[in-house]
Amino acid sequence: MSGHATEGPRWRTARVQWVVIIAAGALAFGLGAWGFWTHFKAAGSHGSILDAIYFTCLLFTFQFSGEAGPKPWPLEIARFLAPAVTSYTVVLALLRMMGQRWQLTHLTGHVVICGLGYKGVYLAKSRLREGKRVVIIEADENNDWIEVCRSLGAVVLTGDAADQDMLRRAHVASAGQLIAVCEKDATNIHIAMRASALTRHARSAALAPLHCLVHVASLKWCASLRSLSVVDGADASFQSVSFNFFENSARALLAEHPLDRERMGPDDPRQVHLVLIAANNMAEALLLRTIRVAHLANNTRPRITLIGEQADRAKNLFYAQFPSADQTADIEFRNGTAQDPSVLGVYQADTKGVRLMGIASEEENGPTGKTIVVYDSPVPLFEFPLVLNNVYSVKSSFKDALLYNVPNAGQETYKTTVDAVGTLKLPAFTLKNTLRLRIEVSQKFVVSTSPDPIPSIQYLWVHECLGEAARISSPVGTTDPHFKQAKEFRRIGF
Repeated sequence: MSGHATEGPRWRTARVQWVVIIAAGALAFGLGAWGFWTHFKAAGSHGSILDAIYFTCLLFTFQFSGEAGPKPWPLEIARFLAPAVTSYTVVLALLRMMGQRWQLTHLTGHVVICGLGYKGVYLAKSRLREGKRVVIIEADENNDWIEVCRSLGAVVLTGDAADQDMLRRAHVASAGQLIAVCEKDATNIHIAMRASALTRHARSAALAPLHCLVHVASLKWCASLRSLSVVDGADASFQSVSFNFFENSARALLAEHPLDRERMGPDDPRQVHLVLIAANNMAEALLLRTIRVAHLANNTRPRITLIGEQADRAKNLFYAQFPSADQTADIEFRNGTAQDPSVLGVYQADTKGVRLMGIASEEENGPTGKTIVVYDSPVPLFEFPLVLNNVYSVKSSFKDALLYNVPNAGQETYKTTVDAVGTLKLPAFTLKNTLRLRIEVSQKFVVSTSPDPIPSIQYLWVHECLGEAARISSPVGTTDPHFKQAKEFRRIGF
């Protein structure tokens, strides 16, 4: 999601084309109005400035029917430039409509990606960087990533990827690779089954088998499908392999950062202790991978602590799927969060961005009292796609609120700037193409010790695969973007 990634050559070309059209159109309009006004005065006509504007508009519709003879030079230029602008715009629109259809008729050996979530976008970018031609099938025609991927050179079709007619439109039968990364596992499996049937009847014998990758988010289901060969298999025209994004990420992470990175010896008394924050798919994948690879030189069992909300429920679900997991490790599920804050943000996230809806205390009657604030308009912390130098701000207010049991009301202004892109170096690993977001906050409360707005600054480092990788918040009252002291600092790490 880096700014460089979205500024592909096709995107820049399209932007330059529209700048040229707007500039040429404005020039033609100005010259036309000037030329007609000069012509009216030279001919002794009583035409007004509105007449000049009207006749100038006709130039763009090929309806200029002036008499023969000499005319002012601005009008001479405008009567050719205006229809040229119209013609150029129409040609561009036709090429845009016909371009995808033309590209599809000449595709072979291309990559078809079904699903345009974060995994789909990441895979599309990586395949395009490799010089491959990419066709994407996305169900949601309002997905903001569609135009981004088109600007990078991908062909994007909207519709149901599990529909065989849609797979035909994407020319799956002549593709080199098919990747199913839709939101639902069942959809991905159906895509593989439809593609298998399609290639069996329509794929040329001269082509190598279609290589199909099927994402299955459930680790248990993924393992079951492999053991039963429901998805995984091969024949003369089709080869399919199921994979789990979190499983692959856990494998890569532990391979680069092993549990015994200090190389424990046979007599080492220490025990490896892995702490996982948040009970989610990635934490589950890391837990399982740790159990499988934790063969330590001192023959100790690794200790794994998983901290997250509803950890008891996560524990029950985990042992229902993997009942013998604790035979090789000491596993503990603990309710809570990384810092157990007394006040939490309430967020809304979708393909358009992440918005702060309000804040609320974690407990109804906690030690600091009850807090509940609902903003009259959501605060956009992220707006997707994140592009370098993007700036967006919003002013939001709240009333009838409680702040630590005190009735209050107020107004807050949030300004978010994507101000940098680069490499983020963390203790555990390094992340390239990471965007930095600067969020400037100004808060003014009705009940407050300060009559003036209270400023603060927060920096977020966001990576296209991992999301928020680090955060640093200034003390209250900070206006200097280069502040030296922090109220809060968080980062991904062990």
